[in-house]
Amino acid sequence: MKKIIFTSILFIFFITSNSQQLTNGTLSGTCTGNGFSIPSCIKGWSASHGTPTVLGNLENNTWALLSAYKNKSEGIFTNYNFIAGKTYYISLKMKTYSNIKEYDRKNNNIMANIIATHKLVASSNEKKPIASSNSEIIWSKAITNGKENWEIIEIVFKPTKNNTQLWFFPSIKNNTKLNEEIKAQMEIDNIEIKTNENQEITINTNNDFIFPNPIHKGQTLRFLTNTKTINEIVLFNFTGEKQNINFNTDDEKTISFLIDDTIKKGIYTLNITRKDNTTSRKKLIIE
Repeated sequence: MKKIIFTSILFIFFITSNSQQLTNGTLSGTCTGNGFSIPSCIKGWSASHGTPTVLGNLENNTWALLSAYKNKSEGIFTNYNFIAGKTYYISLKMKTYSNIKEYDRKNNNIMANIIATHKLVASSNEKKPIASSNSEIIWSKAITNGKENWEIIEIVFKPTKNNTQLWFFPSIKNNTKLNEEIKAQMEIDNIEIKTNENQEITINTNNDFIFPNPIHKGQTLRFLTNTKTINEIVLFNFTGEKQNINFNTDDEKTISFLIDDTIKKGIYTLNITRKDNTTSRKKLIIE
């Protein structure tokens, strides 16, 4: 196993001038209601499917509401070039809601999704388009019962493939047994993407920066740190049993490992041992 550790260090990446910018990440618009359908009143954004809703006040702030039902769903997308191997720092505001009972949520995989993709076209078709084979999951989260408050989502995404679009949508899988009133919703606002080419980004690894957390099987867990200072990281399950994990050093600032099918769902502890013999622990949830 590759021996690695987090240490107290501050990484700062500096600005250059010729980088792309996300178009209208605040989702500012000139209408409310059915605003993403052709022609969209939210500059730079379009409906990928269904009729997403523009909420808010035109004089103050507007944002997007996306819904998924038994037989139809909604999503929005914008053009943004994701380059394989480059690191992207994505942040946004989000709140989610579902009226699906807990048993059905577990059996129907109710999710909020952020995807890097390409070949999407503006459409109001109620059926979600099939993602291209080149698509990659940027982030996903199970949607729970009850309406949540706004929360800040922060993601570090390092794609392995090139893509040209950023796509948001809620989803309900295995939905044949659900009734027509069942729905899942996600609201999004204030989307921002930074890279080490277009912004000054400061990350303090005193906080043991890991992402995503919670994480799902098949996803890769990543650490942002100074890999040269690492001594050892060990993953333990809730009973204290050590898990057999192969950690990979991707570059001088990133460590990763795949959450594969051998790792069961549950709550885990990452035990991080530093070269000065100090240790820290981080809770990890695998869903």
